[in-house]
Amino acid sequence: MQKYLLAHWRSELGLLKSSLLNGAALMRQMLRGVFHVAIVMIAVHFLVPEAMADIRVMQDRQITGVFIYHDKQHGYVLGTASDHGLNIPLFVNQKFNKDGWISQGDALPVLPVWAQKGQTWRPQMIRLTDAATGKDRFLLYFSARTPSENGTHCIGVATSGNALGPYQSPGQTPLICVHGREAIDPAPFLDDDGTLYLSWKLGGRMREYQPTINLNRLTADGLQIAGPATVLITNDAPWEGMNVEAPFLMKRHGTYYLFYSGNLFQTPRYGIGYATSSKVTGPYVKSTANPLVVSNETFGFGPGEELVFSDSCGNEWLGFSDYDQRDAVGPPHQRHFHAVHLLASQNSAGAARGVSLDARSDFAICP
Repeated sequence: MQKYLLAHWRSELGLLKSSLLNGAALMRQMLRGVFHVAIVMIAVHFLVPEAMADIRVMQDRQITGVFIYHDKQHGYVLGTASDHGLNIPLFVNQKFNKDGWISQGDALPVLPVWAQKGQTWRPQMIRLTDAATGKDRFLLYFSARTPSENGTHCIGVATSGNALGPYQSPGQTPLICVHGREAIDPAPFLDDDGTLYLSWKLGGRMREYQPTINLNRLTADGLQIAGPATVLITNDAPWEGMNVEAPFLMKRHGTYYLFYSGNLFQTPRYGIGYATSSKVTGPYVKSTANPLVVSNETFGFGPGEELVFSDSCGNEWLGFSDYDQRDAVGPPHQRHFHAVHLLASQNSAGAARGVSLDARSDFAICP
């Protein structure tokens, strides 16, 4: 742990040194952030074991904005638009381990008319099963930019009867689009009562608009908005800087967990936090352990765009994208996708107590 804190202090002080030209006010702000992070890390040191196993999910590939899904036969990875012309790259792995991922081409080969080629990212998929017929239907939510000169970022949805696709967008307009703003990072969530929700980020020019993580109820088929947006969180913690994004909802032990990324993805200050609530619509209380994942030699640099996924053994993993080197963060440098074992604990009364990260060597399909 001492090594972890020392590395974190050195990295933060390096960032502080590079910002001296921005004035004394900025220096004081950054110092407060450094002390805040150090105090939090000392207080919750049990969350980050020194022997943390951080696993590169796709050992030989560079991929970001990832969603992972598995069934009894395969593991599936969906990613952000690639340099090879794929809108939503799709990979399959029968062993669901670090190696052996095989490209299946484009999950969304035909974009809806409102979406610009090469500008689709962070796809999220959910499986819905018809209670009457038992048939599965897969919904793919994605962010895309409109093709106009001052393109707006909007959210779309596409459907398929197979996890492999191909997925097709059923309409000619986005699911969510806010003129002059940025609607991105959709993440579907199916509650215990069968109600389907979509969390997403509403942003824009950061000096003009405060970013929010929003939640909308969806129609039963997942293809339309069924109610007004509820604001879940905004950027009100020092480590989050000017931004929160990339929401991901899950429910464990009767508690809703909202994971999110804070700060700017093209900087080493990008990190991952979470908040909890007894109701899906909030209010959400941010963890005092935040940021849960920060830049260091273990987690990589600029970690974010997180999701939680399960392997076929029932183990849960926190996946996220990051850069390999602190001085090579942001475009045009390539990001990779990593995962670390996640535990959602409860107390003796069965109430949720929080999440922690645990050392674990690998994930694979169970015998």
